[in-house]
Amino acid sequence: MTFSKTHAGAAALLIAIAIVQSPASAHADGNDTSSGIARALAAGDARASDGTVSTFAGITYGTDGGGNPATGDCTTFVDSGNSINSAISSANSGAVVCVRAGDYSSQLVSLTKSGVTVRSTGVGKIKGAEVRGDQSTLDGFTVVGGSANSPESGILVSGDSVKVLHNLVTGTNLIYGVLCAKGSCNNDLISGNTVTGIESIGMKIENGAGTVVERNNIYDLHNDLGGSYDTDGMRFWGHQTIRYNYIHDINEFSSGNRHPHVDCFQTYNNGSESAGTLIENNYCLRVSRQC
Repeated sequence: MTFSKTHAGAAALLIAIAIVQSPASAHADGNDTSSGIARALAAGDARASDGTVSTFAGITYGTDGGGNPATGDCTTFVDSGNSINSAISSANSGAVVCVRAGDYSSQLVSLTKSGVTVRSTGVGKIKGAEVRGDQSTLDGFTVVGGSANSPESGILVSGDSVKVLHNLVTGTNLIYGVLCAKGSCNNDLISGNTVTGIESIGMKIENGAGTVVERNNIYDLHNDLGGSYDTDGMRFWGHQTIRYNYIHDINEFSSGNRHPHVDCFQTYNNGSESAGTLIENNYCLRVSRQC
């Protein structure tokens, strides 16, 4: 079934979507989706040894955090131990700041420059990232977070036409893996990321229009910090396209005695409508006790 529209009209309205599938449509690789599901359920899904990358029904989801090794277009390099934000501050629109492999986990990347790409060319660990510059790109990082709620989001998107690509978000104390902020989530691309092991919500798309969320791998979320958090794969509002994502293995009993409410997809009346959001060809497997 292709979920084409939902409108959060009544105050108590809650929409939870388990498996969203369109038997008549085809995957990006040309394979029929219905036969792809049958093959995948029969054979199981193939994953990297740590689970960060999954191949399911012929599509690869997420990243292992190894970075993007492309360096041919780099305009400046950041070596381990140096400041990523200093390089961003010196960059002009069109610059590609390439961050060499290293431990930058004390650094909260602030990408406020429009039209700038910041790319990890190997395993580059950062505390978190705030992507506020329009038409900017964050590519290939491993986000490990900090103490509880500091930062709250592994990657905060607050710009238009932003790209968030191939990042591994795995900070235990993060409430949101990727948060696309209300009022500024327009025409963004959130693709090929893995979110795992965080505290609450894999991805939250708060409002806006035209954002595409695709080929992400979200699994093993939990709720241990003591807040009144759910553990949802995705929450969404606005007028977006959410397709070809793999949300799986989210178990309420992995959060000790808290037993949080779990959904693959969730939207509700927060003052923003969700009419016109297209959700298609996503896979939701082994997610416990959805409403």
